[in-house]
Amino acid sequence: MEFEDQQKKWQIELNWRAHVSKYVALQTKMRQEGKGISPEQYSIEKGIDQSAFRWWLTLIKMEDKFTFYRSSATEYLNRAKRSLEVLDQYIDVDPKLRMPLIRDAIIAYAALFCKSKGRVFTKWHLESQTFVPSSLLEIHNKICIDRDLIFAHCDLGARDPKVSLIGITLRGQGFYWENYKALIPQFKELIEAVLSRLETYTEEEDMVSAEDAFKEFTEPPPTAKVDPGSPSTNNKPLMAGSKQTQGIVPNKNEGIATPVMKPIYRSFAFLLAISIFIAMLIKWHYFNYGLFVIVPILLSPLEIWLALAMLFISFKGRAPKWFFGKQLNRPI
Repeated sequence: MEFEDQQKKWQIELNWRAHVSKYVALQTKMRQEGKGISPEQYSIEKGIDQSAFRWWLTLIKMEDKFTFYRSSATEYLNRAKRSLEVLDQYIDVDPKLRMPLIRDAIIAYAALFCKSKGRVFTKWHLESQTFVPSSLLEIHNKICIDRDLIFAHCDLGARDPKVSLIGITLRGQGFYWENYKALIPQFKELIEAVLSRLETYTEEEDMVSAEDAFKEFTEPPPTAKVDPGSPSTNNKPLMAGSKQTQGIVPNKNEGIATPVMKPIYRSFAFLLAISIFIAMLIKWHYFNYGLFVIVPILLSPLEIWLALAMLFISFKGRAPKWFFGKQLNRPI
C-alpha cells in the first residue's frame, strides 16, 4: 500500500512538471509568432488550479537557481581549476597540450558569466561585480573577452589576419601560448577567489543545503497535490484569437500575457491626448510673449510626454514601457 501511495505521488508530480514543460514550449512558440499566453490562461484551458500551477512554476525556478549556484557554478570552476593543474604537469612534457588546456580553462570559467537559460523563462549567470574582486577584474575581463572573440567564435577582427605568399599570419592577441603563460598565476588566484565568494553567496541566500533552500516548499498547497492529469489528455492549448485569449497581448520580457484596456478607457485616453494638444496651442497663443514665455517652455515637455502616452494607450490598449519605467505585470 505504501509503495502504491508513493507511486501515485510520483505520477502527480510528473504530470505537474509535464504541464510546466508544455506551457513553456507553447509560450516559446507563441512568442515567435508575436503572441502570448499567461499561466492563468493556460490553467483555465487545461482545467487545472491556477495557484497550484503557479506554485510548481515557482518551485522549478527555485530548482534552477539552486542547481546553478550549488552545482553548475562549482562544477565549472573546478573544471577550470583542474585544467590548469593538468597544464602545470604537462607544460614542458608536451607543448601541444598547452593551448587546448588553457582554452578549456577559459571556456569553463567564462561560461558562468554568460547568461544560461533556465526552464521557466529565467537566465542565470554570475555577476562580475558580485563575484570578482576588484584587484582581479582586469584579468577576468580579458578571459571573458578572449572567450567571446577567440575561443567561442571565429571573429576575424580579433584575429587581424595578414595573407602573404608564405601563408596567413594572425596578428591579434590570444592565439599563442606566449599570450597566456604569464597570466596563469593570476588565473588560478581568480578561480579560487570566485569559489570562495560563491560559498559566501550561497550562505547569504540560504542555499547551503537543499533543506535550507526549499524550506518554503516542504508543504505544498492542497491543490498542488491533486493530479492535474497529463497535458496530452487535457484540452487543446490556447491559441491567440480564441475566445479565452481575446483581450490578451504578450509580454515578451516576462513570458506572461498582459490584459488590453477596455474600449471606453482607450477612447478616454484619445480624448485626453487631443485635449492636451489643444490646451498647449491655446497656452502658446496667449502666453507667448514677455516673461510668460517661460511657462510653456517648462510645461511643454511634460505635456507632450503625457499626450504621447495617451495616444499610445488609445491605439495599443496598454501603457508603453517608458510611461511607467517598467511593465506593470506580475512576473513568473
